Amino acid sequence: MCITCGLTAAFLVACGDLFGDSPLTYVQARGNGAENVLDQLFGVELVYRLFNPLDVVHGYTWLYNSCDTTVFSGYAKFVGVSLETNTPTYEIWMNGVPLPSTVQSAEVLALDENGQTANRYPLEVDKCNEPLFYEWMCGAPNGLLVLKSPNGVLCIYRLGDVSVFSSPVLQEKSHWQIAGHHVLDLMPGHTAWIAEAYYLPTALFRVPEKLKTTLDVYGIVQKDSQLLLVRPLAAIITPTDPTLPQWVVNLDQSRPTVDVPFEIGEYRVRFDWTGTGFMEPGNLYTGPMSGGGGGMGVSPSTAEGQTTTAAAEVP
Repeated sequence: MCITCGLTAAFLVACGDLFGDSPLTYVQARGNGAENVLDQLFGVELVYRLFNPLDVVHGYTWLYNSCDTTVFSGYAKFVGVSLETNTPTYEIWMNGVPLPSTVQSAEVLALDENGQTANRYPLEVDKCNEPLFYEWMCGAPNGLLVLKSPNGVLCIYRLGDVSVFSSPVLQEKSHWQIAGHHVLDLMPGHTAWIAEAYYLPTALFRVPEKLKTTLDVYGIVQKDSQLLLVRPLAAIITPTDPTLPQWVVNLDQSRPTVDVPFEIGEYRVRFDWTGTGFMEPGNLYTGPMSGGGGGMGVSPSTAEGQTTTAAAEVP
């Protein structure tokens, strides 16, 4: 996010509007870091002439990084004649902070008290494909940062829990991957965090010692061009030891996570998504089939990798 250049300009305001598109004067500077660039910009005396010294002058300053992203903006308002006795002070604030991540799109999801998406805040992506994150979003306990990479992979970060960024990442040890299946080695203090967009998730938990783990599961639903996060109603846990009973953990929709105790062993986990809108089942096709009967027969056929629809009238 290093600041490399900046611009300060003064505009005349007359009758409540900026007087013309061109500034009274301006100065540009290049440097390394915000402080260095600001020292250069404000180390120069701006000289301009006002027809009426009682007119209002609006001063603006902008600081840019190497991607031409406006990282800082500043503003001052003063009457021309006041410069004889006073020095105006520019109030400078931070705009979107470029995150060091190459993404295709980014947004922040605001979750309601039930853990469901209530609002979406799309983030601007600059010329370097870095999302611009806003300072006022930092640490929001109900916020999720969703990043989509150019290859379609989604990464989700919880804004209110800094430990998510530094805690050990639970990953599959195997080189194979079953779609939607998560093989997790649970350790004390870890969170079993599972998110899926295209498959009903399942999991195998490997538990080396008696512990309690935090279960945090999301299904990502795309509806009306929006990404929504929904939670399952329950987790069905089945020990791989056939002598041990299966049990069900009801997931409270009013809480984002639930703590589940485990004894030493391995457990297969599936989830109940009934009524949540995630991976809702569809009806089987009930129309006419080819290969017999009267009327119009319609059958899909595939040739050279392309799917076509063939229709034939049966006498």
